[in-house]
Amino acid sequence: MYILLLLSSLLFAQISDRDAYLRWSRHLTSESHPEPNYRYLSEIHLQIAKQIQQTGHTIGPIRIGKTVENRTIWGFKVAPKNTKHNSVFILGGIHPMEWVSVESATNLILHLADHPPAHTEVIVVPVLNVDRRLIVERELSDGSRKYRRVNSGGEDLNRDYEIHREATAIWRHLFPERYTTSSAPLSQPESQAIDTLFQEYQFEASVSIHAFGGYIYYPWAGRYYPTKAQTEFHHLGTLMKQAQSGKHPYHVKQLSHWMFLFRAQGTELDHFYGKYNSRAFLIESTRSGIHWWKRGDWKDSFRLYNPRDPSLDIRRCTESILALIHHYDLLIDNPNWECPCQEHLRD
Repeated sequence: MYILLLLSSLLFAQISDRDAYLRWSRHLTSESHPEPNYRYLSEIHLQIAKQIQQTGHTIGPIRIGKTVENRTIWGFKVAPKNTKHNSVFILGGIHPMEWVSVESATNLILHLADHPPAHTEVIVVPVLNVDRRLIVERELSDGSRKYRRVNSGGEDLNRDYEIHREATAIWRHLFPERYTTSSAPLSQPESQAIDTLFQEYQFEASVSIHAFGGYIYYPWAGRYYPTKAQTEFHHLGTLMKQAQSGKHPYHVKQLSHWMFLFRAQGTELDHFYGKYNSRAFLIESTRSGIHWWKRGDWKDSFRLYNPRDPSLDIRRCTESILALIHHYDLLIDNPNWECPCQEHLRD
């Protein structure tokens, strides 16, 4: 009886989230704006809602939490075809200017709704920093292109996590501003919502999408020394790179090795791996949208992160994540398969 009640309550919660999302999305309207190759959030949610109605319960909205300004953070769960499965988490829109990350996460949701994995449950949060993203939308509509990075609480959500908050590199004395974190670990409701999600699900792998750089990064970000799973991380990152279309795919590297002086303290990358042992990646998609020979681009904060035509980078990002998901499908289909990094799966 207890199991039946539990299953019924879980089913009711899923239906409740689905109905709430569809009712909310009916009130959204789309509008024209100055970036025709990108979608405003209202357009994104209208498109996802339409896909949910067409595909039934293959994809379901879930309320992850609330923002500083009490807006709902929506995630979308893609159910696998089979009951035995791994779980993978995808996060976009941490910084409000990085629209290409939201486009990539949305593209992944729409693709997986039509082509759900066989053995991998996928949860995608396409935009975490909802409050500031909406401000950027309003500013673009008004012809303003200001630089914005933090959330409504004034914190950088990319520096708001628990692991490796304290800077240890000697260079912190010379460039202290490069080694700052938020005021406290998990100080913001957006970060707390993601941490709670990791407590609920055992994500074998996770990807946060940013811009710009053209890299597939793995931990550590806050320490120069490698993780115990270094071989596995580099192997998985290479699989993701090899899946990318076109010439010059993204580079694969430990984040703190991007440059000798560079460390990133309190990132979600180190948190997801260091606290939850998830094989965490951070994709810095695009190599900037600025054309250096166009002087109008030089002070355009939006263009710094987002190419005029983001289609190649959206495709590359989606292909990389699908390759990672396929890897975890293979582990279920072939439990005795020994990949070159298999010994590190037990770290």
